[in-house]
Amino acid sequence: MERLKSQASKLWQLISNPSTAATYQQTLGTTWAILRETGLLLWLVVCLVFVLGDWFWQTSYATGQKARAWVDEMQTSAQEPTAEASSSDVLGKTGKSLLSAGRSSLAAALSAAKGQLGIESTEAPAANSIGLIPPSSEEITSKPSISTSPAISEKPPTKTPEA
Repeated sequence: MERLKSQASKLWQLISNPSTAATYQQTLGTTWAILRETGLLLWLVVCLVFVLGDWFWQTSYATGQKARAWVDEMQTSAQEPTAEASSSDVLGKTGKSLLSAGRSSLAAALSAAKGQLGIESTEAPAANSIGLIPPSSEEITSKPSISTSPAISEKPPTKTPEA
């Protein structure tokens, strides 16, 4: 029993020592600082991934639009527009309105992420109106007006003999 009392006394002296409290406070403070800085680093990595994802999306979207315009131009020069073009136009307008809705919400989140990373935003988030109103019956039934550029419809220039 004496041995138990002496061990308890030693433990109490160690716990009640002022240097023990200071050591634990320093340890907890350092641990909290490490956790806080790790969390901040992870947040900045998430923001960086978000910004890089947005850049990739914009680049891919622009490339897709250019390819789509090129394919459409090639198709319109090769054949006449049909009734399927109007339904395709409705689907295109619906896709554009969904894209507009998503773009406005992502613009705010992207701006916040760039702010967290300290990157200056090159453009302010635009307050685009969201066109979720269905197209009128005139828009659905009307044929789209497609015009070919003169460079496509004209014959190539002929060479004139020099005198």
